[in-house]
Amino acid sequence: MKNVFTALAGLIFSATIKFLKPDGTEGKIDGIPTWSTSRPDLIEITPSEDGYSAKIRSLGAIGTASIVVGADADLGDGVQEFIITDQIQFIEPMVVTGQISLEPEIAEPEVTTGEINIESVAVTETVESPIADDELAV
Repeated sequence: MKNVFTALAGLIFSATIKFLKPDGTEGKIDGIPTWSTSRPDLIEITPSEDGYSAKIRSLGAIGTASIVVGADADLGDGVQEFIITDQIQFIEPMVVTGQISLEPEIAEPEVTTGEINIESVAVTETVESPIADDELAV
């Protein structure tokens, strides 16, 4: 059965492989498993020395890649190639935060011109100044 994993582009994953017998128990293979991909433009695979695990690094692009692990299922002198293929679909990370930028704007001062109509100004109260006229001279 082929699995399809969905992951965010740009991440690194650890992958492991198990070879199973028809009854579901773990079986043996001859030699070291080999790892490859259908899309080297999407992922880079670095297998461990024993081949039972690998680091899978997304190169940041969006798309779907097959991960292929090959092995020799014949424990004797012959070779029975056995291949396991799964897929990983890389998607764009969704928005999780935002940033608001504030920049000051310098508004132009509003210039108005006009005339003052003296006749329309009315004096409603006369107040005497507590300062003498001679004190106002500078």
